[in-house]
Amino acid sequence: MREEEAAVVTFRFVPEMVRGRGGRAVAFYRLKSSGMRQMPFASFGCQGRFAAMQNGTATAFLIHGYLGAGKTTLACRLETEKQAIRFTHDEWMHSLYGDDPPAAIFQDYAQRVSSVMEATWTRCVTLKTNVVLDFGFWSRRERDRVRGMVASLGGEAILYHLSCPDDVARERIEKRNDRLEARSLYISSSTFELLKARFEPLEPDEEYIAVQA
Repeated sequence: MREEEAAVVTFRFVPEMVRGRGGRAVAFYRLKSSGMRQMPFASFGCQGRFAAMQNGTATAFLIHGYLGAGKTTLACRLETEKQAIRFTHDEWMHSLYGDDPPAAIFQDYAQRVSSVMEATWTRCVTLKTNVVLDFGFWSRRERDRVRGMVASLGGEAILYHLSCPDDVARERIEKRNDRLEARSLYISSSTFELLKARFEPLEPDEEYIAVQA
């Protein structure tokens, strides 16, 4: 791609409050950028630097791995290296519902966040902007669904797989639990073991880039 075909834009999110229906306060972020007019951008945990491309194809970088594997660390690196907008599900959950939402309504909260994020990142791909999807992608069904969606929008999906020993993952999670500023969710040792049943390893026909974290 020629230099004149892409303009690299740096940006930052500035929180603002507006009044919604019934006078209820609603938080949103206004995007302030260099070389572009200001625009509203309702998102949490979505940050970085992106290339506004007039021609070319957007790439969605999918991050697959279990708890404590280093997914968000890789996602943060990719957002800079690939000039992409990063979407980290745990950060949005933390911003909206705190670090330890009640188990009884956790899935409802998680689905709400996923729906809003999907509407946003798919728009980015449509506009030929790279995205990093830090979602874990534990199931084959979800991986296939998102890869198909990216392709239908004219983009390319690249899957990264992270792995590390369980003792390393547990140690990372314990340290993260102690850091209140980490914008992550609290994960107990029992939850770490319980959720393993939901994690589906990659299958032989799935293409991916392996990362030992």
